[in-house]
Amino acid sequence: MKTLIVSKTALTVATVAFGAALSLPAAVIDFSTDPDIAGSWDNHVQLGTAGTATWDEPNEDLDLAVATGDKWALLSPTGATRGADESITLDVTSVSASSSRTTDWTFVGLAISSTETPSFTADSMYTFRLASVGTNINNGLWKYQVLDGTQAAIYESASSFSFGSLTMGIERNGDEYDFVANGSTLFTSSSTYTAAENDAMVNYHIAYGSGTFTTLDATVDNFGVIPEPGTYALLGGLFALSFVMVRRRR
Repeated sequence: MKTLIVSKTALTVATVAFGAALSLPAAVIDFSTDPDIAGSWDNHVQLGTAGTATWDEPNEDLDLAVATGDKWALLSPTGATRGADESITLDVTSVSASSSRTTDWTFVGLAISSTETPSFTADSMYTFRLASVGTNINNGLWKYQVLDGTQAAIYESASSFSFGSLTMGIERNGDEYDFVANGSTLFTSSSTYTAAENDAMVNYHIAYGSGTFTTLDATVDNFGVIPEPGTYALLGGLFALSFVMVRRRR
């Protein structure tokens, strides 16, 4: 019969590893369980009033709906933050919109900001969005856009396209950020903000909205933070070390 002997050092290392696991940043939310949008998320209004976010239990995703009336909101788990070097991701699996005017707009995408409840045009922020404007709305055509905290478009894709399921991401690249769609970098920020201002954008959100005469329906999934590879490597090393330091004797 074998008896398991665990040294004090092994217990200490295991405790440290467990603490590291508990301190990991929020991972990607796949909506396989109820995210408690009403109780545990904030729907920060940027313009007008917020649309609605509803967990779709059968399909295990999140439905966003915006009625007409100038709505722009940032949706995120209450108090959620990310490390300055950590990426965020969002799958947009369906989107549709309609408008009674040819001068309106609608969008869905991601945002990072320096404050949990950023001012519409006064805080450091990037919004990376799938947007439809004007006649494109009723024609079902979309573009990628990147906006800064003044809501100025610092990037827009050259041509419009019909929607297909996609994964959007904002990833740190040195002192700047890459804006990525389906694994391809579309745009890299360049001196829009200082490195310190980019470091301060630890809040992350789903961004969505529509103008006065437009409705939006979108389905999103797999939203959240992708921790740095080094975080997992460190945690794995701690667990491996604690395992090695467990001794067995007959």
